[in-house]
Amino acid sequence: MPVFYCPKCWKEFKDEIRNCPFCGFNLDEFDSLSYEDKLITALSHPVADYRINAIKILGTLKSEKAVEKFEEMLDREDILTILEIVDVLGKIKSKKAKKILERLKKSRSKVVSERAENVLDEMNSID
Repeated sequence: MPVFYCPKCWKEFKDEIRNCPFCGFNLDEFDSLSYEDKLITALSHPVADYRINAIKILGTLKSEKAVEKFEEMLDREDILTILEIVDVLGKIKSKKAKKILERLKKSRSKVVSERAENVLDEMNSID
């Protein structure tokens, strides 16, 4: 019997159904989402590697739509994921992305603050 996963809450279930039995997400709705929205949904995946891959692709797409979700992730992610978000914010270059990078320059983590500063310097040298 195949195993299914809800793309919203990522819980496992065994039956092919229309709505997730845990969060109520309409599974048919997922097919109608844009590629970008599916990637943003993947930012909640329980496996860090999947989240990082989604972050990288959203950066390649320069997804301004993902910036708010990236900001939410900063409070709960590990350092490697945060560094990936910092790099991607530098690719997106929106006002909101720059504002988040400015905040990250003041991070207690020296690695994060230095990376944010470097990314901002690169952004400013291109402008």
